[in-house]
Amino acid sequence: MEPIGQDRSSRSDFVAILVGFGLVIAISAFFLFRGNGERKEDLTLNTNGEASEKPSLPTISVAELRSRLVSSPKSLIVADLRSADAFRSAHAAGSSLSSVTDIGSLDLPDDGLLILVPSGVADSDRKAADAASSHDTRIAFLANGLADWQSAGGAIVTDPNFSSPIDRSKVTLISPADWKSTVGAKETAYRVLDARESDVSATAPVQNAINIPYENLESRRSELPAATNIALCAGSPDEAFRAGVRLFDLGFYAVRTLDGSCSDIAK
Repeated sequence: MEPIGQDRSSRSDFVAILVGFGLVIAISAFFLFRGNGERKEDLTLNTNGEASEKPSLPTISVAELRSRLVSSPKSLIVADLRSADAFRSAHAAGSSLSSVTDIGSLDLPDDGLLILVPSGVADSDRKAADAASSHDTRIAFLANGLADWQSAGGAIVTDPNFSSPIDRSKVTLISPADWKSTVGAKETAYRVLDARESDVSATAPVQNAINIPYENLESRRSELPAATNIALCAGSPDEAFRAGVRLFDLGFYAVRTLDGSCSDIAK
């Protein structure tokens, strides 16, 4: 028979082992539940009420975007996720109105970059991020959206408003008589732009004019040489005013806009 003291010692050792084992389990459980709790903070609910991870997309600063627009504009697609009304009211020059369903089907050039102007609605932006995932790393949200772009002096295209003093200040009007005495007398000093619809322009063409309809001025602005005097006409004074504002917003400041119709000076 073993001594009584030795039996008690064995029991104490056994209890100590059990207590130590219990402490290990308790500590492991603590960190496990803590980790799960932190993980839950990184989750959000989708429209089905199921947990899904928040999109983790890089952002691009206004300064970097402006630099890319100068150095490699053809490698960029700027997709504006806001509403049609918000886009029409004001948007970054060169951007296009896009919906969530458009994002996944966009055709980017090699080594291109897709810039998303956030809608400001978290659920909508998250869906756009999911749709854009097929483009891998060639995606970035414009940091702080259009507000920072505008405050940093980025070109903003607005919906022309004749009652706005700001928009009226963007347009320099000339009469048909002044057109003939200035533009007509110095045709080589001006690039004449006809902003009428193509079928209308074809019926009464303006001599030496390039025809770019108002709705296409933004998408075809590269066809107009920079730092050149432009003489602009349209189908009516109102249409000419709208085209004049649009050209100013696109960075063409040396524009003379006909206060009349292209038919007034057509030959």
